[in-house]
Amino acid sequence: MKFKGIRKATRYRVAGTSKGTPGVNELTIIGAKEGYPSFITIFEFDSAEDFQKYEASPEFAAAQRDWFARKGELKVEAFWRAQFESIASWER
Repeated sequence: MKFKGIRKATRYRVAGTSKGTPGVNELTIIGAKEGYPSFITIFEFDSAEDFQKYEASPEFAAAQRDWFARKGELKVEAFWRAQFESIASWER
């Protein structure tokens, strides 16, 4: 959160899992040891440009160094990383 372009960061922990009909809509996370990651963190940016600036920033480089230095101590792995673009939103 040291990078000013990050609007919001939310960390989630798996509260439960379900599987659909085998072979039809079964959830599989490639590389996950038990099928599902335990945590996910979502970083929100106001624009794709802010995200690109973040990836080129000293704050991102420092976060990467910290991650690689501490992942053994924390006993965690990163399975994948992806970018998503908002296409719809619902609120009450």
